[in-house]
Amino acid sequence: MLITVKKKRDKLQIVFGLLCNDKSCPIAVEVFEGNTSDPKIFTNQIDQVSSRFGIKRVVWVGDRGMITQARIREDLKDKEGLDWISALRASASNQ
Repeated sequence: MLITVKKKRDKLQIVFGLLCNDKSCPIAVEVFEGNTSDPKIFTNQIDQVSSRFGIKRVVWVGDRGMITQARIREDLKDKEGLDWISALRASASNQ
């Protein structure tokens, strides 16, 4: 999970990822540069989480800014052991 605190006037942005096990217990937290987009961080983490922790099945949970239709199509759809939960953008709900 990536959590982003949006940049406000004269304040820094914080982005961190939280990895939990199947019982919702945190097992890892990672902090990222605040000026990096959620989709870019997400794409980099897909393979890293599986290889770093030896996880065979991962369910990614994110908002519609992080798990976009492009990320699903390009990075998730054809990979074994990956599922996702996200919201659709209004324009995608009619497809």
